[in-house]
Order: sequence, then structure tokens, then C-alpha cells
Amino acid sequence: MGVEARGGESKLWVDLLTVVCIVHVVILWMNLGFVALSRPKVPNRVTFFEMQSRAVRMRDVALPAIAAALLGFFVSLAASYVHSGFAAPIVTMLGLSGTAYVYLLFVGVVVSLAGLLALMDKMRSDARSLARSPASINRAAELLLRGSGVEGLDADDLRRNLERWQARAGREAMRTVLWRKESPHVNAVLQEVRRGRRRPRRPKRAGRRLLLASFADQRLRGVLVAVGFVAPFAAGIVAFGVALAAPDANAGAGWRIVLPVLQMLGGLLFVWFNARFVILCWRIEEIELRAAKRRIARLKAASAKRDVRHRGGR
Repeated sequence: MGVEARGGESKLWVDLLTVVCIVHVVILWMNLGFVALSRPKVPNRVTFFEMQSRAVRMRDVALPAIAAALLGFFVSLAASYVHSGFAAPIVTMLGLSGTAYVYLLFVGVVVSLAGLLALMDKMRSDARSLARSPASINRAAELLLRGSGVEGLDADDLRRNLERWQARAGREAMRTVLWRKESPHVNAVLQEVRRGRRRPRRPKRAGRRLLLASFADQRLRGVLVAVGFVAPFAAGIVAFGVALAAPDANAGAGWRIVLPVLQMLGGLLFVWFNARFVILCWRIEEIELRAAKRRIARLKAASAKRDVRHRGGR
């Protein structure tokens, strides 16, 4: 009995580790397919005023509509619960009390609305806040060169925003959503792309260097990514080893070695395709960046000429 119990427990652990490994393989290869098939988004050739109008519509129309829809959803859940005699399938399934269900609905409303309000507060539509990327800065500089005034925006604002964007350009290309601060290590690797003559060339060992540079710029992200890959990979290795060592769990041990191989292969391919995608995003932003720099320089030169004329008139 004791041997059978230990064999059953060993088989349970092998199955659990195998499931963890399979889930990791599926998620990893789905992300790999997404990165491999993705193409960088080319900025639309719209004017700065159109960009500003879209931002205003998103903040003042779309987000309030989403908030109203969420509020209506939670209200309908509460009304259905009351209309059904204080009963609902999810309450029975989860074994909740009526008070707990109402409390969960209330928490859902508060969290959803708080998130939307925070998002609305961050989505500013004033010109200075909107002109933050090379594309929007370039469009704003084009307007100023034509003599069209933009309220609350001048050449110095564009220059400062462009310098701030350049400091975090690497993270923008890496599609980092949270903590968008400076990325000097990623920037240093991507700067080598500029040195190509006719065509942009990839830096040597670009995938590995970009991965290590992103970890250096954001250590917490590096720890999370490392743990997220190493732990399931170790689970696959352990599952294969236990399956070989335990006679009762030895069935299917051969195919279990395929899972760590798929993990390692998927990780290497993901690093390579991700580096290619990051470099393409960088190159597209570089086109807008150079155009924005030229227009800002022309704005500064025009402003200096006006100052000289104004002083001469005095």
C-alpha cells in the first residue's frame, strides 16, 4: 500500500509539472506567433488637429460611454438578482450569500469606474501633452512652420518633448506599457542600427543584447521574465526526470522531453523575432524623428530671425 501510495503521489506530481510545462509551451508559442506575424504600425498621415480631435473624442465620448455601459451591466445584474427573488446561478455555483454577492457587485462598480476615471485623467488632449511622440511632434512642427498657431505649444515645448521621448525611445520600441522611463541600455544597442549604410543592419547578437539591455533598464521586468521562463522550464525537466525514475509514472516519459525542447526553441525564436520587430519599430520612429528634428531646427532658425528683426526695429 505504501509503495502504491508513493507511486500515485509521484504520478500526481509528474502530471502537475507536465501541465505547467504544457501551458507554458502554449502561451510561449502563441506569443511567438503574434510577434512573428506582427508588423510595425506606420503612423497615419493626419494633421495634428485631427490627432487632437481624436484624443478629445476618446476622452470625452468613448470613455464615458464605456463607463455608462459598465454601470448599466452591473445595475442589470443587481436588478436581475432582486427580480429572481434574490437568487442567481453564479451565487448558487460559488456558494455565496446574498450580502457577499451585492458586495462583489459594488466592488466591481467601484473598481471599474475608478480605473476608467484614472485613464480619463491620464488621457489629456491639450497640445503640449499630445505632442509626445515623433509623429505627433512632427505634425505639430509642420503646423507651426506654416504659421498656424497651436494654443499652448511652441518650438521649445516640441524640443523638450522630443528629448524626453529620445531618452525612453528604447522602451517605446520594446512596447513597454508600465514605467515608461529612460532606457539608456536599449537605446545604446539600437543606436548601432543607424550606422548601416544603404540598409539598416542588425547589431551583432541583437536578440540577446536587447534582452539583457531591457533587463538592465528595468530590473523588475527582468526578474519577472526570467522567473516566468525558468520556472516552467525547470518543471518540464523535473517532470521528465521523475517520469524516468518512478516506475509507476514512467508511461509517456519519452514525449515529455519534447516539452523542454519546445520551450527552449520557442524562447530562442521569440528573442530573435522580437529583436527584429523592435528594430523595425525603431526604424519607423527614426524616420519621424529626423523629420521632426529638421522642422524644429527650422522653427528655431525662424524664431531667431524674428528676434533679430525685432531688435533691429527698435
